[in-house]
Amino acid sequence: MDAIIATSEKLLTMNLDTGWGHVLDTGRGPYFGIGMTADKLWIAARHRPVDRMNTLRTIGGKILAWTYDGTPAASLEAPFLLRDLHHILWIGETLLATCPYDNGIAIGRQGQWDWWFPVADGTKDFHHWNSLAYHDGDLFVLAHNWGASRVYQFTWPSLHRITAFPLGHESHNLWWDQGRLFTCSSRDGEIRSLGDHPIIRTGQYPRGVAVLPDRMIIGLSLYQPPPYPAIYNACVLVYDRQGHYQHGWILPGVNQLNDIRVPGAHDAVVTTHRGHPFTVPEGCPVFQSVPLSHRPD
Repeated sequence: MDAIIATSEKLLTMNLDTGWGHVLDTGRGPYFGIGMTADKLWIAARHRPVDRMNTLRTIGGKILAWTYDGTPAASLEAPFLLRDLHHILWIGETLLATCPYDNGIAIGRQGQWDWWFPVADGTKDFHHWNSLAYHDGDLFVLAHNWGASRVYQFTWPSLHRITAFPLGHESHNLWWDQGRLFTCSSRDGEIRSLGDHPIIRTGQYPRGVAVLPDRMIIGLSLYQPPPYPAIYNACVLVYDRQGHYQHGWILPGVNQLNDIRVPGAHDAVVTTHRGHPFTVPEGCPVFQSVPLSHRPD
């Protein structure tokens, strides 16, 4: 089973059982959110150096695309800067792209783009909106908040606010599974559920999750406060559905791990289109991860 993995330095494919994969793209990162529609795989690409503070104000990102047979497709670019792109989500024909630096979410529909500011606060990067989830007709938006994180619930597509509640610290990713809401409480090194109860202790800085019928895939980055080091390793951890660690892989030289998707798989994190298995284009460099001898602390 092959996953698509977005990291700071490289966009990868990787077999979750063997650790072998390919470098699908490089030089346009950091790569972040991964989205899927019926015919394409979409990747948020920031097009700037990892040292975000030097270029964040002047460089906007793009949404790259491939068809599932591995053919590059036309990218999407808004008429305004998509700065500090994080998570992206397709709901039908509408694309939502979180842009924390501008404290808002860009919404693209049929070639038209608009800004949406979930909370009326113009301070740059105040809420650090970074993740989205669509569940039972409502949109859930995660405010990282550089500390105690909160989830905001809105009606879709009218975007009327319903409620807000705390969930984790410096959190990333939102998903519903068996009637419960989960997040990566990244600062705590834990997967937490609604009510802020820890479910899995990963250590380090978890971000990027796929929840498959027989396993849970969790991305892990070595947490370093700014200024970030130029290069460090990330990991992919595999747990069973009861939360027991199975095995893991080190991804050398990729810097931070930002998102994971398994196109075509039944994934509790993806409630819109799940895409189709992805075929790696010919000529992509081979990538070899390194087996973990034990779970990182």
